[in-house]
Amino acid sequence: MLATAITLIGLVMMPAPGPGMLVVAFGLVMLARESAMAARGLDAAELRLRPLWARASAWWQRRRSAG
Repeated sequence: MLATAITLIGLVMMPAPGPGMLVVAFGLVMLARESAMAARGLDAAELRLRPLWARASAWWQRRRSAG
């Protein structure tokens, strides 16, 4: 219950300046510790986001070395 509340508070904080994304991530990690379904969902999201992160990181490195 607390993990869900923290996640929702983080979602409300997202548009405002501040650590909204960190609060959401913290809430999701807490939720994953309580629920196997949430843990599987976070694992699936990580597998989908990992290639995107690699491409973004490579782009950033190319951009830094070119300038």
